[in-house]
Amino acid sequence: MKINYVSKLMIVFTVIILSGCEDSTPEVITKESVRAEVKEEETGTAYGDDIVYVYVTGAVQNPDVYKVEKECRIYQVIDMAGGFSHDADTSAINMADKVYDGMKIVVYKKGEATIAGDHNGVTENTSGKVNINTASKELLMTLPGIGEAKAESIIKYREENGGFKNIQDIMNISGIKEGAFQKIKDLITV
Repeated sequence: MKINYVSKLMIVFTVIILSGCEDSTPEVITKESVRAEVKEEETGTAYGDDIVYVYVTGAVQNPDVYKVEKECRIYQVIDMAGGFSHDADTSAINMADKVYDGMKIVVYKKGEATIAGDHNGVTENTSGKVNINTASKELLMTLPGIGEAKAESIIKYREENGGFKNIQDIMNISGIKEGAFQKIKDLITV
């Protein structure tokens, strides 16, 4: 079968077009890619503020650190991790939550979340501090001076503002000023 000149040109054009399309496949972070990225940051070509790193572990197919866009949702990162394993407790995670930089998502196996005392699938800092960006209303209410209304205000603030950037931002919540902040500052983290 003979291919004429126009057919050859169309094939080449199609290959060029398809090779220029961006692949939306998620990027898994490896030690080598982190080293390369650190080198890029040292040379001044670092990623912008629209990229965050999220660690997914537990009952997923491919636990790892994923580089995603800042507006990404937890369900999208779980998909990037290959989805849940067959024994995952999918009810323990709010799949609609937005991710943030440095977030750790633990997907527990059925029954593990209750044992671990974590009911939202997003772990708290191992220092024992309450992460005001991820804590449930009940966990926030364990802080001195934080009742139900303030806990709900904290959750509303982080949803509307993409989370707290530092612990001092909690003073943006009505009723939490310097005095209240001093009582909880050593008990919270972001």
